[in-house]
Amino acid sequence: MAALAALLALVMTGTATPAEAAPPPDAPTIVDWYEDAGEVGIAWAAPPSDGGSPITSYIIELHTSGQSFEVPASDAWLEDVYYGVAIYGLMNGWPDDFTVAARNADGVGPASAPVTLTPTGCADTPFYDVLTSHRFCDEIAWLFMTGITTGTDTGREIVFRPANTVSRQAMAAFLHRFFFEPEPTLTEPFFADVSTSHPFYDAIQWMAESGLSTGTPQAGGKPLYKPSSKVTRRGSWRWRSPVRWCSASAWCPSTSSPAR
Repeated sequence: MAALAALLALVMTGTATPAEAAPPPDAPTIVDWYEDAGEVGIAWAAPPSDGGSPITSYIIELHTSGQSFEVPASDAWLEDVYYGVAIYGLMNGWPDDFTVAARNADGVGPASAPVTLTPTGCADTPFYDVLTSHRFCDEIAWLFMTGITTGTDTGREIVFRPANTVSRQAMAAFLHRFFFEPEPTLTEPFFADVSTSHPFYDAIQWMAESGLSTGTPQAGGKPLYKPSSKVTRRGSWRWRSPVRWCSASAWCPSTSSPAR
């Protein structure tokens, strides 16, 4: 009808009417989903109509947390008319409402009906490798919620790697964060193997200034911290010894700091 009206206008007036813009796509339909530790996945069917212009991308919204992201249609394609994405780094135990909308050259269409999904791992963490049943779930959640650890982003999920050993530089970072990351005051590096450009310099320098670490002595030079060496269970306990429980919710520095 629009084409016929334009033709009649051209015949009668000699002036063509502007062409109507194509509408945005219809709403997609979410057809499947899964819930896993630290992540969820959703799959959807392409809209019944693309509005006369190819769909270029899909917009996924997380309505409870207020997040959204856009993925090219070619990247989300699964098979036939189905598309899907996995969304990782989500907080376990926290439900969110997910919708999908399609975009073409003329705009974004209406969103799909929402689906509510909840990652299933250890609550209050985004970790893929720490399940609710893990014996240290509560302690690992506390480490994350206090900012002492953030885990490792592999590009596919966020992991804690609970069975891995801990390096001395990582232990320094954990303790530094626990004490609210105080700035080191000495301008000269305390350890021979930790320069100011070292990624853990502030934490390790603070370890020396606070007396939490004295390093390994060297003849005629600064001590070594050995940041990449692994922490033993015995060594980590000695680092804990300068602090004690003052109350149910606070740590207090000790007056003595044994050599470490």
